[in-house]
Amino acid sequence: MKIEQRATHSPDELLKRIEEVERENSHLKSLLLTDEVTGLYNKRFFYIQLEVETARTRRTGQSCTLIMMDLDNFKAINDTFGHAAGDRVLVQLGGFIWQSLRPTDYACRVGGDEFAIIMPTSKLADSVGVAKRIKAAMSQPGSFPNTSHGLILSASFGLAVYEPLSPMSVDDFFKKADTELYEAKKAGKNQISCGGVRIVERGAVTEAEKAALSELGTDLSNE
Repeated sequence: MKIEQRATHSPDELLKRIEEVERENSHLKSLLLTDEVTGLYNKRFFYIQLEVETARTRRTGQSCTLIMMDLDNFKAINDTFGHAAGDRVLVQLGGFIWQSLRPTDYACRVGGDEFAIIMPTSKLADSVGVAKRIKAAMSQPGSFPNTSHGLILSASFGLAVYEPLSPMSVDDFFKKADTELYEAKKAGKNQISCGGVRIVERGAVTEAEKAALSELGTDLSNE
């Protein structure tokens, strides 16, 4: 009877192979959760993480906010200059979004030109600040070199907050922010909508906006 001999590996070779497998698994996991165009998290990750953060809010008592963001008139770039130009715009916008976030925030691409930002342990004022930073970055001269072909790019934002004792479901939370985004679009685009209040200033929040937002329990004293 002939016995097969199995190949043997040294401890160093085994360790090297284990490290290779771990890198491959990490890469595959990244592909499952990452948007291939922008490098941001994808829609699948968004729904998973939103569940996690609302559960964390109920457990810790610290509110969570959600930003829904959509480019204004993005279709004109795809239709006029092609999808390659549109993808370049999305890549640059992804960079602006990352630069505007805190280390604990999650930026996701959830549709063609629609993005979602989950902000754990945050108040509405925090998400207003992030939205304003993204708007400011987009409005700088030369923000989209060789991509927008002279078109002025802007975005609309819808914001919602999830409180520890909120009766909202996760889906309700998402729909609330998405409804605010719709209101920002309907009111003229290029603005931020939260709790029925719309912010169109690129600079500091106006006194009228502060008064309206304070009724929602939002502290904008640091704006």
